[in-house]
Amino acid sequence: MPHTARMEAFVKTVCDQVRFKRARAAIARELMDHMRDQKQAYCWQGLEEAQAEKKAVEQMGDPVTVGMQMDLTHRPKPQWGLFLLTAALLLVGIGLQGALFGQWDPSGQLSVTLIAAAVGVMGMAGAYFTDYTVLARAPLAIYWIFLAVAFFHVACMPIVNGAGQRGTLLFLLFPAVFSGVAFHFRQKGYGGLLASYGLMALGVLACMRAFNVRLGFLILIACLLLLTRMVIKGQFRVKKRWALPLLYLPVAAGCAVFAWGYWGRLMTAFSSEEGFGYLTTVTRQLISGAALVGPGTTADSLARLPELDTSYVLTFLIVKFGWIPFLLVVGLFAAFLGYAVFRCLRQTGLLARMTSMAILSTLLFETLFYLAANLGWMELSTLPLPLLSYGGTGLVLHMVLIGFLLSVFRCGSLEGPAPYVSQKPGRVQVADGVLSIRLKGYRDSSR
Repeated sequence: MPHTARMEAFVKTVCDQVRFKRARAAIARELMDHMRDQKQAYCWQGLEEAQAEKKAVEQMGDPVTVGMQMDLTHRPKPQWGLFLLTAALLLVGIGLQGALFGQWDPSGQLSVTLIAAAVGVMGMAGAYFTDYTVLARAPLAIYWIFLAVAFFHVACMPIVNGAGQRGTLLFLLFPAVFSGVAFHFRQKGYGGLLASYGLMALGVLACMRAFNVRLGFLILIACLLLLTRMVIKGQFRVKKRWALPLLYLPVAAGCAVFAWGYWGRLMTAFSSEEGFGYLTTVTRQLISGAALVGPGTTADSLARLPELDTSYVLTFLIVKFGWIPFLLVVGLFAAFLGYAVFRCLRQTGLLARMTSMAILSTLLFETLFYLAANLGWMELSTLPLPLLSYGGTGLVLHMVLIGFLLSVFRCGSLEGPAPYVSQKPGRVQVADGVLSIRLKGYRDSSR
């Protein structure tokens, strides 16, 4: 049943009271559907269309009051807890860098950290106020622009010891970009799944080709988890028993080829004191002399680990300050990631869940890889530790990523809520205390 100017005027007045503009379209749609259904119910009771419409609008109440109530319930939700945890981790990171570089810092590394932190705060604020739904409005354009910028940045950065430097860290943003691509191809069957898989593989191979294999594996895991969840939840409309092998068999084959070529080096990571396993062995020896609080017996040997400020900050923390400070810092990380996962699971919008899951997977596995290397479990330390390890570009990118995550949590609950479902009224209706029974079908006067 079509609506008229009376209903439109009511909706406009209500929406004018709502200050958050992104929520207005969903509110208007929900109100209009509700009034349309109520109007139809009155028509079933025998009222003329004009009378039914007037009564449906009056039943909604005063539009200004309704709008003020909508304004209270449809507001962005700042995540103060995550803000505070981010600030605490950032301060811990600055403190650790200060302890590493000492009172004299001739190379200016602490200054770089402070400048990067200031730039990162601005980047985080910009990402926080960015509308994350842009990932769904232009997903393919964002994807190709991202790859072009990443390749250009990598091409301008030097290659040191066969590994790309700062440029490859841009790929930390890839899973978030990919979430928009996967959202775009959802509900398109096997064609959509294969298109998403192909664009994921292209990004992963591009990262690995940019001389950062570990980061390539990181974004592969994050994107695969996203696709796996979408397949299990039926968002591609494919059969799980066929789709899941389609996802994992090519990855398993690629990992088998990689392991075949590097099997000997992988084995030495756990046992050898030479070559590839040297850093793992040294890390274990250093933390074996750590104390509960204060410097350990191996504190004077920390210089044996190269790139202490970037790759082994947690090892430095354990040996120099003890296990208890280390556990407190890990507890901060656990609180941040745990609360973020809790917020992710509470998102009602599909894009919000997908984007937050992609970002959280990136941060979580990056932290786990770093922790494994710093405890001497495996050599995975070329990946940075969010907010704590040294590196201007890495610090800025992580703060932007966290800002975008907070943007999702801030507005995810307002992501196009499902409108009021318009249904054909039943034969028995109760309205305003009046019981009405429809014996014959109703013909819409607008037809």
